[in-house]
Amino acid sequence: MKKFQLVFITENQNKKEKATKLAELISETVACKNVFEVSEYEKLENSYKIEMVGAIEDANSSIEAAIKLTDKICSPWLVTYDDEVDEIELFFNKTKHAKFKINEFNVLVWGNFEMLQEP
Repeated sequence: MKKFQLVFITENQNKKEKATKLAELISETVACKNVFEVSEYEKLENSYKIEMVGAIEDANSSIEAAIKLTDKICSPWLVTYDDEVDEIELFFNKTKHAKFKINEFNVLVWGNFEMLQEP
């Protein structure tokens, strides 16, 4: 099992309750069991930061699982591969070409997926 962290920045979220509902929906989509944190994102007006930690069960196929998991939310994601540890980090930036799996996700403007290093 490998743990991961998934972070999103939203836009047009003028109430924390809206961002929390979005976090719940993302959490359900990626099976994080509602383990998330929502905080105001000061750099953008009406924005929130959503952070969650989850796990990928099959450590041997974690790269493929990470790509499939993030694709359940939006696309495209930029990929950075680290050959030394055989892991990837994914970045999402909203552009006119961005696609969202459900309409509620279209308030996402930035995302990051990374594997957490075990101590």
